[in-house]
Parts: sequence; C-alpha cells; structure tokens
Amino acid sequence: MVEVIGVSSQKGFVSGIGVDTSGAGDAGTLKINTGRLIIRDGAQLGSGTSGSGYGGNTIVNARESVEIIGQGPVGASSLNSNANYANGDAGNLTIDTEKLIVRDGANVSVNTFQSRNFFRPSTGAAGNLQITSRAILLDNQGVITAGTFAGSQGNITVKSDALQMRHGSKIETNAFGTANGGNITLNTNTLVALENSDIRANAIRGQGGNIQVKAPGIFRSLDSAIDASSQLGINGVVKINPIDNPTRSITTLKAKIEAQNSIQFNGCIATGKPVEGKFSITGSGGLPSTPGEALSSNPVLDDLGTTGTSANNFQPTSMVEAQALVKTPDGRFLLIASMPNSCQ
Repeated sequence: MVEVIGVSSQKGFVSGIGVDTSGAGDAGTLKINTGRLIIRDGAQLGSGTSGSGYGGNTIVNARESVEIIGQGPVGASSLNSNANYANGDAGNLTIDTEKLIVRDGANVSVNTFQSRNFFRPSTGAAGNLQITSRAILLDNQGVITAGTFAGSQGNITVKSDALQMRHGSKIETNAFGTANGGNITLNTNTLVALENSDIRANAIRGQGGNIQVKAPGIFRSLDSAIDASSQLGINGVVKINPIDNPTRSITTLKAKIEAQNSIQFNGCIATGKPVEGKFSITGSGGLPSTPGEALSSNPVLDDLGTTGTSANNFQPTSMVEAQALVKTPDGRFLLIASMPNSCQ
C-alpha cells in the first residue's frame, strides 16, 4: 500500500510524490504499482512543469483501490498532472484500478493551471486523463477535471462498470481564453448523477468540448446536468447512448411463413352437440350516479332491445373466433372456424 498524508505542521509543506521540471528539460514518468493508493488531507501525487519542458506522465496501477480524500490547510488532496504558470505542456494521467473513490473536495486533474491560487496560467496544452475502473464513486464535491488555456488537449476518458456521482460532484473540462474545450467520453454500464452532480464540457471563446455517454442505465436527478457549451463560441455536442450500427438490433426471422391455402384442412374430429356461449350480468351495479349516493344492487345495463339479427343466422364475412382444434397428417395443430359437414 502507498499512502500520502497531509501537510507539515511547522512550515506548511505538502506531503507528496512527484516528478517535475522547472527548465527546458522534460520531467520523467511517475509510475505507481501497488495494491492500494491513498492520498488524503491535502497531500499531492503527480507530475508537472513550471518551465518550457514537458511535464511528464503519471501512471497509477492499483489492484484494489485508489482513494483521494479531503482537503488540507493549503489545498485539496489531488492526483494530478499539471503545468503551472509555464510554457511547457502538461503530461498525461492514467489510472487503472478496481475501485476509484474521490470525495470530500479532493480531485483528479490534468491542468495547465492550478486552482485556488493567483499564479499566471500556463500557455502549454493540458494533458489527457484516462481512467479504467470497475467501480467509481465521486462524493461530496469530488472532482475529475481537465483545464487548459491553450491547445486542444484536456480530454477525459472513463471506462467503468458503475459510475456514481453524489452531492455536488463533477466531471468537467474547462477551456479558457480562445482554447477549445476538452472532450468527455464515458463508457459504463450504469451512470448515477444525483444531488447537483454535473458532467460539463465548458469553453469561453473557443468551441465547447463534446460529451459522449454510452451507458445502458442512466439515473440522473433534475438538478444534475450534462452540458457542453461555450459562453462566446460554438457549443459542443452531447450524445447519449449512440448506436454505432442500428442494423445490429434487427434479427432475421428463420420461420417460413406459409400461404393461407396451404394450411386448410377438412379432416374430422370427435365432437358432440355444439355448446353455445352466454353473457351474465353480476355485481353490485357499478358506481353510484352521484358521490353522495350508496351503491345500488340493481344492474346498470338497460334493455336496449334487439338488433333484429339472430345470433343463429349470423354469417361472418371476416376473421372469426376459432371453434375447433384439429391435427393435420403431418403432425401440426390448426385452429379452424367451423367443422366440415361430414364431421357433424
């Protein structure tokens, strides 16, 4: 297990594991292989650049879980790959784990800036964020985010069996200035977004990012949004459950449909005297005519007279109810409207 906790009580140094560059050289790759990874109480883990060099990639493989929890006196607990007030591009962040939990204001991020401070933004492009996890829980303002002031990076891709977002949690891409918003792609069996939890791809003057959600089951409260928009530019596109090939859902019938004359049969079956049906009126008489009256025991059907046509003389001219079941010589059973005279 790898656990990164808190901030120094004396000088306020943040506990962390990272690779960084502050010059023209590129940062290396940070790779964590463990059973569990826990980052809490304002600690940080990731890669970054504050110069013109590439920020380096962060790769996390955790067999059991990755948990990013809470905040500290300096900032939120974070698993990230950032470019801080630099010209270099931020690296990519890849997470592969059985269970991912981000809660209590913590975040997973790829940014070309740091939130909650006053440093000037980076002019490099943000990295891309890819998460593969069987179960993902974002709770109590847990955030997965990608933000950029330049370029067209900052995309988020999530593959999961179950994705739950609760109590103001977010999955979002943000593009500032003229940068285009990053795209969000979610592939999951179930997506739950409740209690003001949003999925957004935002931009200001550039084009808003696109959002694509493939989930057989989506459960979203009315106060939770899925939105791709730009304040001054072109809005992005939201696609939910797109069908790659509609013909895949069409099944070709194998049964042979036979012509009507091929199923006629004049065989005899054992029979007795035909039994006539009847219609009986029973019950309490239905609803009262006004709400204040009691139910009546009299039938509610009045005698409307006869139609002038005897049931015995009625000759059907269209499809009628089957009167008998016969077996054909080849073993099929057929419903027939009447029996041949030779069988009566």
